[in-house]
Amino acid sequence: MHYGTEIPEGKDLIAKLTGGKVDDIEKNDINYFWLTSNPKQWKVSSIFEGGEIDYTAINKKGNKRRIYTAFELTKPGDRIVFYESTPTKKILGVGTITKGLFKGEEPGYPDIVEKIRIKFDARISELTWDELVSIPALGESEPIKNGAQGSLFHLTKEEFDIITTQSDEEPLELLYPYDELDVNKLRDLRMPFKVKNLYFENPEIIEDQIIKSLSSGKHLILIGPPGTGKSKLAKEICEHYVDINYILSTASSDWSTFDTIGGYIPDEKGNLSFNPGIFLKCLQDKFDNASNCWLIIDEINRADIDKAFGALFSSLTGDSVTLSYSRFGNQVQIIGDPTPADFVESHKYYIHPDWRIIATMNTFDKASLYEMSYAFMRRFAYIPIDVPSKISDDLIKKYLEKWKLKPDQNASNIATLWEIINGYRKIGPAIVHDMYLYLQSGGAMDSCIILYVLPQFEGIEEEQQINFIKTMSEQLESAGKKRLISFASDFFDIDMNKF
Repeated sequence: MHYGTEIPEGKDLIAKLTGGKVDDIEKNDINYFWLTSNPKQWKVSSIFEGGEIDYTAINKKGNKRRIYTAFELTKPGDRIVFYESTPTKKILGVGTITKGLFKGEEPGYPDIVEKIRIKFDARISELTWDELVSIPALGESEPIKNGAQGSLFHLTKEEFDIITTQSDEEPLELLYPYDELDVNKLRDLRMPFKVKNLYFENPEIIEDQIIKSLSSGKHLILIGPPGTGKSKLAKEICEHYVDINYILSTASSDWSTFDTIGGYIPDEKGNLSFNPGIFLKCLQDKFDNASNCWLIIDEINRADIDKAFGALFSSLTGDSVTLSYSRFGNQVQIIGDPTPADFVESHKYYIHPDWRIIATMNTFDKASLYEMSYAFMRRFAYIPIDVPSKISDDLIKKYLEKWKLKPDQNASNIATLWEIINGYRKIGPAIVHDMYLYLQSGGAMDSCIILYVLPQFEGIEEEQQINFIKTMSEQLESAGKKRLISFASDFFDIDMNKF
């Protein structure tokens, strides 16, 4: 339809849609509409797909949608409310028609189709169907009278205003990218943090370092020997500050910006579309809502950081970065310093001011794996997670209490063994926990050393390996000593004559 003196087909219907004021269509600067859609009709997730969305005026069977004439009334600048049918049955947002009825190609349709183009602007406080039908002033509106059985309905300005306001006068608050996590409502990262399920020699020092580092804007790297509880501590930190709102990933030497930032992948129809990596998934969920998930990266130095983190460097310090990818016709952006005026758009990923990365790093690996550039390191605070300085029977009992294990005669043996091991190479209590369980189940001491201790000595100097094996063998009876020396000789490729 075009707007002139000539009335198109469906005059009676148009008159009905507009309350009999057909001529007023030509005078209105803005028309108002209601769009009903099943979630499956949206291309990726839901109406929050952002950017501009094409919505066809015919279905895939080639039939015109109900009240087709409503599509003919559309023009750029018209306003629209989005209603999602089954299963939500709620008004979810508002948008703008950017292109009235036009012809073009559409994925999944064999021929050129007529469609309109819509831009999703913002979510609004949700109104359910039951709430809508209980509003007397909407009783004569077309979507309510038709039970929302149709795609596009014309609304009067008054009906549009009622739907998008909590009352006749008070407008609903538009929800910003972070909903409850508005950029003006930061999490309190100064709140006291207490280690719950781990034992540390000086927990108050670790807790203070964590609180001060997070509240001063730093990301964290928990660094220490293997088995000191770094990964478990990272989870406790996230659970304390963001409940379960975090993602855990283990770094890999294969990581690239495709894994961390994202890249193009083919969809089910063979079309290339942008797929966000783990970092962007933390910032925005699959429904294009800002998720603000914290990220735990286990063994971070197993990845080539400069290669894998890419554009995230600048964004971590508040800069906004435009990537070399596009989504729905717009360049993908990482917004490093969002404001309440920034609305969620599918191609924009917002780094909330209280978003954090918690990483772990083994001291054994820091020299043998990828080195980190200064540009990366200065964005993090390094929290040392060390083994206890003094090993004793009482210390083992404290750990057993945390682990909810019953002390037995193996407690003293484990204390002696741990102290000897740490004289050559530090290992954390998690490895000691596994050793204790093995001995408690009736396992032999030589097998315990072979299974849990020797692998920790891979990569150190041969002289240290030999001295350690000699010292360990002195703790064993004859048969166990032979088994240990035989295995160690093969495992480390050491000459038997050196023993």
